[in-house]
Amino acid sequence: GEEVVYELLDILEFNSVRKRMSVIVREPGERVLLICKGADNKIIERSYNVHERQGLLEVVNEYAIEGLRTLLLGIRVLSENQFEEFRVKYGKAKTVIGEERSEGIAFLQEEIEQKLEIIGATAIEDKLQDDIADTIYFLKSAGIKIWVLTGDKVETAMTIGRSTKLIQDKMNIIRLTTIDSLKSQLIRNYKRLYSTSLKASEHSNPHNDFHYNSLPTALIISGDSLISIAKNKLDMKILGKIAIKCEAVLCCRVSPKQKAEIVKMLRNVLPKARTLSIGDG
Repeated sequence: GEEVVYELLDILEFNSVRKRMSVIVREPGERVLLICKGADNKIIERSYNVHERQGLLEVVNEYAIEGLRTLLLGIRVLSENQFEEFRVKYGKAKTVIGEERSEGIAFLQEEIEQKLEIIGATAIEDKLQDDIADTIYFLKSAGIKIWVLTGDKVETAMTIGRSTKLIQDKMNIIRLTTIDSLKSQLIRNYKRLYSTSLKASEHSNPHNDFHYNSLPTALIISGDSLISIAKNKLDMKILGKIAIKCEAVLCCRVSPKQKAEIVKMLRNVLPKARTLSIGDG
């Protein structure tokens, strides 16, 4: 029931690549704390107590499935020496001119935002605007293909996709959300989508293959998978061929730079395509 005043010592700003931000504060007891909030994957990979917080992570997933936008919170206690060393280096990095400035700042931020203790999570409802589902249906009925490129995690994006009727129950779902065996996943799905032999499909697996080809398909792909695929031009071309066969495409956990790369990929696969990008950027 007491009011406590923390002294703000520094701010490590948010950006779309970092997907997190931090403040460094001094609490009344003289301890220096780094408090970080960010996308769950960014906090998890910098935390030492992930195994202790499985219950929390399960709740975060439940929130995401409900379509809520989630963040994890982490904290680190800094010694006076650690903070003073960071403060001096960070101050110098901010005075550098040119490209080296951003690289130096990013390196120091990365270095100190480690060994975090996960302490909690937030979930925020970001309501869809009115008539979104009807508008998307109207555009689709006009022959316009709609892709969603979002920084949200996969579960949140899937829920929003369903609520806007972009993803429907009677759809095949291709998920490229793990980087394991991406090459084989790409080739397998390419063959499925471009299979024209009904007899071959019926012979190999009459239940799955023909059913697969007769239903509309949605592609779900994560930013990590996209980075891995983008390293190989052939893989990127196969991905483009798969994407244009799909009724809906959701790219999740992607940065603004990746969003631009996706548009370029599409235009390379379909040079005569007309594209329109709509968003808050």
